[in-house]
Amino acid sequence: MYMGLFGLFEPNIDSMMKRGDVNGLIKLLKSKDPMLRERAAEFLASLLALIEKPETVNDVKKLVGRYAQIFDFEQRGDFVYVKIRTFSGMKELSSREYFQILRTLERMFKEVGGTKTSWAGAHDVWPLCVPLYKPSQAPLQKGDKRMYLGIDEREMIAVELGKLRDDLAVKSLSDYASISPLTSIQALSDIGSERAIEALRSLLYNHYHSPGAWVRSYWDCNISDPSFQEREMIFDLEEAITNFRDYEGCKEIIRAYSKLFSNFNLDETPKSKNLVLRTFKQIIGKNEIRNDRELLMILLKCLGAFPADSSRTWLDNYYLQDTDDYGNLQIIEKKLIANQIGHIITLDQLKEYMRNLDLELLKDKEVLNYLVTLIAEYPNTLEENPIAIALQRVDPNTRIFFLNSYIKLCENWLAHGGFSWSPSKERNMPNIHDVIDTLKQWQSIWEK
Repeated sequence: MYMGLFGLFEPNIDSMMKRGDVNGLIKLLKSKDPMLRERAAEFLASLLALIEKPETVNDVKKLVGRYAQIFDFEQRGDFVYVKIRTFSGMKELSSREYFQILRTLERMFKEVGGTKTSWAGAHDVWPLCVPLYKPSQAPLQKGDKRMYLGIDEREMIAVELGKLRDDLAVKSLSDYASISPLTSIQALSDIGSERAIEALRSLLYNHYHSPGAWVRSYWDCNISDPSFQEREMIFDLEEAITNFRDYEGCKEIIRAYSKLFSNFNLDETPKSKNLVLRTFKQIIGKNEIRNDRELLMILLKCLGAFPADSSRTWLDNYYLQDTDDYGNLQIIEKKLIANQIGHIITLDQLKEYMRNLDLELLKDKEVLNYLVTLIAEYPNTLEENPIAIALQRVDPNTRIFFLNSYIKLCENWLAHGGFSWSPSKERNMPNIHDVIDTLKQWQSIWEK
């Protein structure tokens, strides 16, 4: 008797779907019945990217949802102009939330043919122009209704689907990123499955390879700038990928920022190198990294390594240089930052990485040509020097050959009048004689 009565009060999910009862369906995501949970999740996921074409001003207001109060709507023929009020008076929202809503609405209206436009008399606003469509000729089935979901309802659906942690929502959340990237990234991160991580990686890849795209910017950006949310998006994407320690995703991040290494960009280079090192640390223990030549070369260059047989002088390779207000050359700091990365990649981690590198990789001539230029930057004992640990595994004659190439580069600089002082003693920068002495000690050890 009890079970029969209980059955009478089971939720009618079909009725909820016909009515578009978003709140009721979200509640079903917590149902103990797996069938109900799955059906509710599938239907809600299908709503995320479903944007009905508006036929009236009221339909446009429904798409805006509860945020309609911060907009003015005016119909002009077959178009509705959405006049966005200035931030003053919007005390219920933070400035970040306010501008995030604007960007999200711009992307959503774009899905139904909306555009930004100019409207005489509008100051400090971005009017949107949304076309109205003729009533659909497709008849609705009895009990059905057009689903004009507000952006607030869509955001709620995305958040709850993330909490469900089910792969069935991954595709819809990926598609929803074109409308609300920050919410989608967070929801996919909450799911955290292999498929969700693949979706995050795909979003990252598509952004990096889209025309005119940028990587994370370190320049100050006003929150009202249209690019602000895109910068937030790439920041969140990169953080999600690195937190999951996804090898291919982290490699994509490292590739992107390694392109910013430049002798001429003194502001951006250290910051991009710092991010490369932080990302590298996340995957330094992965098996795939043992024979990844591309990542090894990026790491060496990030640490400041350069070709031992370089045609440029030792000074040009070793120190960052700039000119003062009078055009005089100034030494800024060492390019080799091995002694500055302990807080990112520890010495023990670097030693373990070098110890486990594939031997064939260490036989690569270009790798060795760069590797030897770092040996003087670490402790002068085999047990504590990660570069020496790697070189120790190489054929003796080969490592001596590349070591001698670097010694020659240093001595040529001295022979042509190079200075012997350290540009900044307080920074603990070795001068040219310190470098040569260290190299010759290793030469002596290995020749014996």
